[in-house]
Amino acid sequence: HPGFSKFIQYAREQRIYQLRLSTNAWLINDKKAKELSKYFDSIQISVHGASAAMHDHIVRKEGAWEQAKRATKLLNKNGVRVNIGFTVMRENVDDVPKMPHLALEWKADSLGFLCLVPQGRGAKLKDWSKEEIFRMGDNIKKMSCRLGPCLNLDVAGFPPINPVKKDATIYGCEAGKTLMTVEPNGS
Repeated sequence: HPGFSKFIQYAREQRIYQLRLSTNAWLINDKKAKELSKYFDSIQISVHGASAAMHDHIVRKEGAWEQAKRATKLLNKNGVRVNIGFTVMRENVDDVPKMPHLALEWKADSLGFLCLVPQGRGAKLKDWSKEEIFRMGDNIKKMSCRLGPCLNLDVAGFPPINPVKKDATIYGCEAGKTLMTVEPNGS
């Protein structure tokens, strides 16, 4: 979006210092990576497959996987930590065990597994049953234990990897409070 830098400046003027960016990385080149490094300590890049064939098929854009890989390297080069976001759906569920290797190979700091919620563009995709969600969550937890501290794994929509503390407070989803989405048309 042409006004992206202005949005960031406005957020800073409003004393919003912890900014997060989630992107498909399509527009990140060397110049953009340098610019983003001025504002973000970490950026989430969506990667929906452990191979170019799977990711490009899901996002319907040839070359998207290679671009995400390139952007990850450029952001790392500019001191930005990269978090990979992987939405688990029926088409890519077999890639779940391969994703930690990819995240480590790409030098990502963390890998987040997000359970598909069939909304928006994903509304026509088949939802997961409660049993399937718990089974996948257990498998991701086992994977996390095997990996140890070499890669931070996170989950959303699955049972938590780490036990929830007794004094934990649930604040709810940040969408609508701290999340701003800029559509391609600028709205």
